[in-house]
Amino acid sequence: MAAPDVFIIESLRFEDESGDRLEGKTLSNILRLAGKNPAYYYIRTKLELSKILHIFDNSDYRYLHFSFHGGSDGLDLTLETLANRELYNIISPHIDKKRIFFPHVSIHLRNLRAMYSKILMLTRWLVPQVR
Repeated sequence: MAAPDVFIIESLRFEDESGDRLEGKTLSNILRLAGKNPAYYYIRTKLELSKILHIFDNSDYRYLHFSFHGGSDGLDLTLETLANRELYNIISPHIDKKRIFFPHVSIHLRNLRAMYSKILMLTRWLVPQVR
């Protein structure tokens, strides 16, 4: 059974990095203060995302939290853009019996919601409904 802890993957803009505006890192610190054992990874590329998702897949973490900027066409990594279809192809092998959080980008995931019922079935209660 997966541990009720959070695996955080973050990728923001350079100005967020230099301004120390790292929401995922802050969340990780708060969870540690609460006695949890979160995992935190900062990435900048699709290749790094893929490799970190393999680490998540082989872990006992139940919750996967993404801290990214995004738009209607997908997510922005620090150095690359990840289209919704690419996002699905990268994350879908790693989300069975796991929970995914898209906190700030969820409003922009209309295309992802429409295209990928597998993710929706697994994450419906974690991604706010877009109206």
